[in-house]
Amino acid sequence: MTHEPYILNAIAGGYRFECSCGELYKSVESAQACRKCRTYAEHNRCTAVYDVSRREFAWEAPVVTPTPERKVAQTFTFADALSATDLQKLRDSLPN
Repeated sequence: MTHEPYILNAIAGGYRFECSCGELYKSVESAQACRKCRTYAEHNRCTAVYDVSRREFAWEAPVVTPTPERKVAQTFTFADALSATDLQKLRDSLPN
C-alpha cells in the first residue's frame, strides 16, 4: 500500500506525525499538544500520535475510565463543594 501524494509531500517536508484529529506535525510533542484536539476531542486532549512514514503509533495516551465508585465519589465531592458555595452566598447575603 502506497501513501497518497499529500502524505508523501508532508513526509518530505518533515511532517510525519499525525495527531488523533488528523493534523500533521514535525514532532510527537507538537502533535500531543494539538490545539484542535484540546478543543474538539472527547477527552480534551490528543489521544494518539501516528507516525505516517512508518505506519505505526508513536505515542498513545493512557485512557483512565472511572470506576463506578470513583464516579460516585466525584459526584459527592462536587455536590459538597456546591453546597458549601451556596451556604457561603447565603451567609454573605444575611444582614450582620
